[in-house]
Amino acid sequence: MNQPSPTTWPDLHNHVSTLLVTADTAVIFFNAGHVILDANDKARQWFGEIFPQQTRLQDAWLDELGLQLVDRGLHNLTLNALLSRQVPDSYVGLSLANQTRWAQWHVLATIHQQEPCQALVLTDVSELMQSFHALQQHAEDADTRDFATRLYNRRYALERLEQMHLHAKRYQSPFAIAMVDIDHFKRINDTYGHSYGDEVLERLASVIQKSFRETDLCARFGGEEFLILMPETEINAAIFSLDRLRQQISELKWAQMQRPVTISSGVVRWQINKSVEQLVFLVDQRLGTAKKAGRNQVCGDLF
Repeated sequence: MNQPSPTTWPDLHNHVSTLLVTADTAVIFFNAGHVILDANDKARQWFGEIFPQQTRLQDAWLDELGLQLVDRGLHNLTLNALLSRQVPDSYVGLSLANQTRWAQWHVLATIHQQEPCQALVLTDVSELMQSFHALQQHAEDADTRDFATRLYNRRYALERLEQMHLHAKRYQSPFAIAMVDIDHFKRINDTYGHSYGDEVLERLASVIQKSFRETDLCARFGGEEFLILMPETEINAAIFSLDRLRQQISELKWAQMQRPVTISSGVVRWQINKSVEQLVFLVDQRLGTAKKAGRNQVCGDLF
């Protein structure tokens, strides 16, 4: 393979010189031994005044700065691997000032102070990556979230229930399932309109979400029904949590309604000899019992 002729150096030098004055680009010049020769203002802003002669671009340098390199998959990277091109040009995260700044990096051949060298070029793309992550999160939410309430949707809840069922069978780790239904919701829609009914749904969904632990899963199961999965929870504790939720909701004040909104709930404990479908059927039965008994109550099997 023919080596690049010396006449190509000025063009590369001009290219890097242009990058030097770009506000979002940090450039660090280094020689074949990875000794830092110079850096532009952006690099000094990111990394501080740590560019004396003989400072080497190596993992110890990152450790000294308290920095960590990660790729978009949040896998740790080594600086030596990047500089030796063992990893393709890509996006890396730099932990700077207690936040992660995303940069697109390249290693370019150039001339600095009339000597051939290389330049590590880091272009800040944090805003672009944030937009990308926001779009990615939006796509994931569309697949797993209910649009109206922002709770998880039925499909995702059933997937998680299947996973919890398999985990419980393997480790004998109990969990509880609750089904919640808004009492007389059709009457609310018929009297005040579907828009107001949607407001009721959204407000109750928010109360439900805040009433349970982060490890619990709250989902809109369909219509005015909600499914709640409570890992590592015995039936008595689950019934107590649902009754506390029932009380909270019954005490809410509503602008257009004089009477309170109430809920009915059914609760069951995981049983090793029951399938997921049977567990859902059982919790729906308990919910039906609570409604037949007069609504605004919780039905479960105490142990």
